[in-house]
Amino acid sequence: MQKPRVVMCVFAVALALNAQARPCGGGAESSLGLRYICTKGNPEEYFVRFPKAMLSGDSTSTEVIEVPIELLNLGEPAVSWDVIKRPEELPYRYSYALSNGSHARRAIWSWALVVPGEDDSSTLSHPLWRFTSPASLATNARIASQAAISDGTLGKFARWTTTLEEHPIEPGQALAEFVVDSAFRPGWTTAYVSAGKGIEVPFEMPSAVHDELATLQKPENEQSVVLTIGPKFGPESAPRWIASDWRLGVQKMVDLGGLTAESDYVRELLHALEQLATAESQTAVLTVRIKPANGLEERVHRAVSLALAPVK
Repeated sequence: MQKPRVVMCVFAVALALNAQARPCGGGAESSLGLRYICTKGNPEEYFVRFPKAMLSGDSTSTEVIEVPIELLNLGEPAVSWDVIKRPEELPYRYSYALSNGSHARRAIWSWALVVPGEDDSSTLSHPLWRFTSPASLATNARIASQAAISDGTLGKFARWTTTLEEHPIEPGQALAEFVVDSAFRPGWTTAYVSAGKGIEVPFEMPSAVHDELATLQKPENEQSVVLTIGPKFGPESAPRWIASDWRLGVQKMVDLGGLTAESDYVRELLHALEQLATAESQTAVLTVRIKPANGLEERVHRAVSLALAPVK
């Protein structure tokens, strides 16, 4: 199996809970209306805090219950990828390596790609981690949001997992050989990476507190969000839509700093994608005359060329 070249090309977006949670002990709600989730100044440590009277019903009690919570975004994940086309029934092979930064607070033990909701054929593999392929999910299980690219679509999770006792990716380590074989052409998609214990509470919370916690227990809030390449476009996808989506993803990578706005290749690619996205002809082809300047640009060029190759 061809291993991915480990080139840093994706950036984690950690949850900015410190902008949502109020200081512990303060009386006001946060800007997003969170009354019971608070912080003590450390932007990575949060607490559930509420009056004991909410549990006991004793309105005379002044005791306050405080429980620490831990989210799943305590790693520093980066995903490197490559995609090739093979003469197989599932022709597109996506290879990934997942790394955890040296300053991460927790080991990575799970990650998932968002794949199209109609995908019931892609297969996953890895020599050590367990995996859940799209085909094993219900056809209506379109609950995975594209948080990294915000294109408004919902898909399925293709997931790999291990345990903290088996083969986690510790801070400063990396692991390759995550593979997806798919009939779907490449496009920009979201990876969700879990590092941490998750939200655990030792007893039943009052309903108001439980409802507030539920707003956090969404993948885009609780886990690290990473922009990457994966299966996205089926045979019915219009070239104009593919080009428009690719332009959105390339521009997002420029905004994140993965691709350079000053690159001659990137500028010409964005221009070519804009032309395709607005072309009236469905037979228009991608034309980029400037060669990629580095490894990431080469892999981007290979992926976008596969995505927009004429259907034979």
